[in-house]
Amino acid sequence: MSKPKVLARGVEYYEDTDTLLLIRCPKCGKENYAPNVAKGICTWCGYDAHELIKK
Repeated sequence: MSKPKVLARGVEYYEDTDTLLLIRCPKCGKENYAPNVAKGICTWCGYDAHELIKK
């Protein structure tokens, strides 16, 4: 894996593998539940980090 591109606080994107990780939600500030980190969706508020890639 290459070095991640930080899209927002707690959101990392790996361009070479097209992987998005939502570790900490930039909307609610809570740490994400481990199984949902790779899905890119916050467990607590439903924020979808894929919106950041579309910009």
